[in-house]
Amino acid sequence: MQPPLKCLAKKPASNKPVLSLPSRIRLGYCRFYMPYFDVSTKEVLSKIGSALIPYNGSFHEKIKAKADLYVPFWTYITISMLITVVSNTMRYLNDREHYGRFDFSILIASFTFISVIQLLLPGLLWLLMKYLSVPMSLLEIVSIYGYSFVAFIPAFMLCIIPNSKIQWLLLLYAAISSMALLIMTYKTEFGGLPPSQKYFALGLIVMYQIALIVAFKVYFFSKLMSAV
Repeated sequence: MQPPLKCLAKKPASNKPVLSLPSRIRLGYCRFYMPYFDVSTKEVLSKIGSALIPYNGSFHEKIKAKADLYVPFWTYITISMLITVVSNTMRYLNDREHYGRFDFSILIASFTFISVIQLLLPGLLWLLMKYLSVPMSLLEIVSIYGYSFVAFIPAFMLCIIPNSKIQWLLLLYAAISSMALLIMTYKTEFGGLPPSQKYFALGLIVMYQIALIVAFKVYFFSKLMSAV
């Protein structure tokens, strides 16, 4: 007679090699991204503080020590929600007939727009780094670009103030802070390049950010400003 629970006993390990999945397949697994979200609260607050005040150069050192995707991910989500909430709130303050009407199309549009730009510029920068032989990983580039958007969070939150001049100043502050972080960080990375290549690369980054800010103002803030 077969002993009880013998059928549940562990089978000896097989000598067959474990199948290793290609990197393009591993990208679809959550476990692949876990190390990039493994950050402490102290690390997050330290990087955010350096990102908001980028002029001392400490942000570059912290990103080189440990880049992450935690803050960029939640920054993009938060900005999408803020644009939607502020825009709908301004509509209600301007016209009480909008009470109870929440325009979800703004959320969809803002999330789609931000998702595209968070992939487009980092991808272009990574190709530029490869072309210029600058040793910088795609993770670092995505992380830096995500942190450059942190300044937009308090700016968008304060845009609830129904004054177009104040809203313009808030958006201008966020834009300058964002560009300053990118310039200070990449200026260090481009230090070994000839001046012509270095300033050409920095110029492309600034031009992209200016175009991005104009897009924010024209497409999204036109809704908000028209309600003022």
